[in-house]
Amino acid sequence: YKLSLPQLAGGTYSCSFSPDNSKIYFTDSGYLIYSFDLCSPDTLLNQKSIDTIAIATGNDSYLQCQLGPDRRLYVAADSKYSISCLNNPNDGLNFNNQSIYL
Repeated sequence: YKLSLPQLAGGTYSCSFSPDNSKIYFTDSGYLIYSFDLCSPDTLLNQKSIDTIAIATGNDSYLQCQLGPDRRLYVAADSKYSISCLNNPNDGLNFNNQSIYL
């Protein structure tokens, strides 16, 4: 199957799959982190099945996201000395903004 992600205002910057490959997470080179459920029966028919996971505040922008060896999704922001973490990417739950300080 070919999956076309919707056009986002800021453009898609980065993406990563959940550990069980049921979701794809992506940032829009702006203020949002999105989740797209690949197991939903409507996924190929309805691109409206996108959930917003986090919204950056102030001058922050979410940029690179990457799945770690501990099965958590880590997201870097451009104006902070910290990394945010989605602790359970299989369920899209428990997002902690600025959870690891560098």
